[in-house]
Amino acid sequence: FKNTLACQWKKSRINLELLCNSDWDRKLRFEVFDWNKSSEDAPIGDYEVSLRELTEMFKAGQQGFDLRHYKGKNKFVGHLHFDELLVEHQPTFLEYLHGGCHLCMV
Repeated sequence: FKNTLACQWKKSRINLELLCNSDWDRKLRFEVFDWNKSSEDAPIGDYEVSLRELTEMFKAGQQGFDLRHYKGKNKFVGHLHFDELLVEHQPTFLEYLHGGCHLCMV
């Protein structure tokens, strides 16, 4: 979006191992920048939260958080809102076999 800080991003999926090494308590850092065509991107703010904290926030009805000023000043610089947060468990092949499987052969 040009000339606006009210951005929307497409939905994306990321593997839990890539995101936090499957550690629900590892801190994730969300950094937001203002993109500039002719100069360096300008930092707006950031926020650190674990996946466990983020899912608990969602369960409590809080779907986002206020960004901290990138220089640590006590100043509101924006809000990062999530429309959806979904963590899906996809069993490994070993988990699938451990759960048992029934084959019907005719």
